[in-house]
Amino acid sequence: MGRIFASPVDGVVAAAWLPEHPRAELAWAALDCPGAFALEAAGRSGMLLGRLHGRVDRVPLEGERCVVVGWPLGWDGRKGYAGTALWSADRGDLLARARATWIVP
Repeated sequence: MGRIFASPVDGVVAAAWLPEHPRAELAWAALDCPGAFALEAAGRSGMLLGRLHGRVDRVPLEGERCVVVGWPLGWDGRKGYAGTALWSADRGDLLARARATWIVP
């Protein structure tokens, strides 16, 4: 799959992703960490994923250039909430999106 390291860009975090062997589970994996990076950019770190709820509408094609974006949705005590989305950079399609709950132990 390759590792995805999202970096801050205009109030969100984003990363390029070029899937080598696209599968639905890799699209889900691409939605995971950018949410944590978004919350870390907002000032917290060391979190564990509590829940990831979303939808994959289309798995990217092999070699299709993609962009994954994450943004913070807020905090409730030790729980952080983030949104993520996976876009096709080649076609402009929204491929998948999710909402995650992250917990600071």
